[in-house]
Amino acid sequence: MLLMNFFEYRAQKYAKQSNFADGSHTVCILEAKELDDLKFYVKFEFQDGKILSKKFTYNVNKYTPFDALIDSALGRGTTNFKLQELVGKHVEIELLNNERFTNILRIRPVTIQEQTVDDFIDGELDEITAEEF
Repeated sequence: MLLMNFFEYRAQKYAKQSNFADGSHTVCILEAKELDDLKFYVKFEFQDGKILSKKFTYNVNKYTPFDALIDSALGRGTTNFKLQELVGKHVEIELLNNERFTNILRIRPVTIQEQTVDDFIDGELDEITAEEF
């Protein structure tokens, strides 16, 4: 009977796997918590509502992906903070799927171009004018 439960569990696990598109995505950090000594769990929400959960292991001797996440969300070199401060922050992650796992290749701060509506309209008019000639 135990063997049957294992196979059912395995089928459910594969049915629940989400495939995320390769490339850059702006995500919101929904949850950040410490699981164990220097092991962290972070839950990201994509703009379409999909959720990606990842575990990070911190290495005290080198710059890690978790360092990149903190720097991107809270500012480079931030040292005195609570994990809860990551929640609600937006970061850009670059993904690569390889059928079974979703790997985060890079974590960057979200860059928002400061552009007024008038700047946007002027840019659009310039493009239309350039296309006409």
